[in-house]
Amino acid sequence: MNEKPEIAIDMKKNIRKILITGITGSGGSYLADYIFNNKKDVSLEGTSRSINPHGHKNLKNLDKSVKIYNCDLTDFSSCYRAINESRPDTIFHLASIANVRESFLNPIATVNNNVNITLNLLETLRMLKDNDGYNPLLILCSSSEVYGIVEKQNNPITEDTPLNPVNPYSASKLMQDSLGHVYSKSYSLRVIRTRMFSYLNARRRDLFSTSFAMQAFEIANGKRDKLLHGNLESERTIIDIRDAVEAYWICAEKGREGEIYNIGGTESISVGKFLEIIKSKFDQDIHSEICSSLVRPTDIPIQRPDHSKFTSHTGWKPKYSLNEAIGYFLNEVGQNYKQLT
Repeated sequence: MNEKPEIAIDMKKNIRKILITGITGSGGSYLADYIFNNKKDVSLEGTSRSINPHGHKNLKNLDKSVKIYNCDLTDFSSCYRAINESRPDTIFHLASIANVRESFLNPIATVNNNVNITLNLLETLRMLKDNDGYNPLLILCSSSEVYGIVEKQNNPITEDTPLNPVNPYSASKLMQDSLGHVYSKSYSLRVIRTRMFSYLNARRRDLFSTSFAMQAFEIANGKRDKLLHGNLESERTIIDIRDAVEAYWICAEKGREGEIYNIGGTESISVGKFLEIIKSKFDQDIHSEICSSLVRPTDIPIQRPDHSKFTSHTGWKPKYSLNEAIGYFLNEVGQNYKQLT
């Protein structure tokens, strides 16, 4: 007998106040923009290591009514103070060092930072729960990198795919992911873990997509002769940043506590094909060549997500095509380039 597919049940949580860790980072700031512009009845707060976070370029779309705590999450007392003062009903944990290539060069810094900030946050929540019952929903934002190298025949990747990280960054995200599971099961913290696949992010120049686009703008304006790249053979499934941050919000509203959710797109493309599309958007020829320093010691050849569980539980689906996502992304990269020149 065939089982009927699960149907999304509209059981929205009443979210009144949220806190984003790493709100000045690229992912955190995009999520902040989404909430600030679309959820006017929600109080928005965040944490940042920046001394003057409201002056950060990633927060130019927010006003100073958004409270941002100057907080070093690697320091337990700083973390505890910020969370205890804020007491949001939902926390999006996005703070992390997220540069994969850099993690090969500085593995200790990457792992220490990403693991300790998450452990401090979870310990803070455990202690506050024990003290007075405070137990907010925590959206722990992990990464598809935790799956590592998955053979083509085993794609699309489900949440049950074995975890096999192949770089220091993904190992640190696996530890974050595992700690979230442990604190959910052992201490009854309200945790949902997400594993986000690739999305276009104009605010992070270290990503291949943003690096390609920014270099192309530099060439078009006579500031560079050639575009440098790493491995072009890898295949990724990419979504629009607007779909990604809306998915985070919907996860908080409708996701099931204790669950893990893959979040990703439906259109796959090789890094090389993506580069050709970027080149085609400019009037002049753009010469490109491989740069050995941009090639990772270990790379993931293919990632295709199965996000059917997330869709069945929440009703979320990507709204934007890959072509629309690239257009939106290039427009923002172009604006960022103008601000730099």
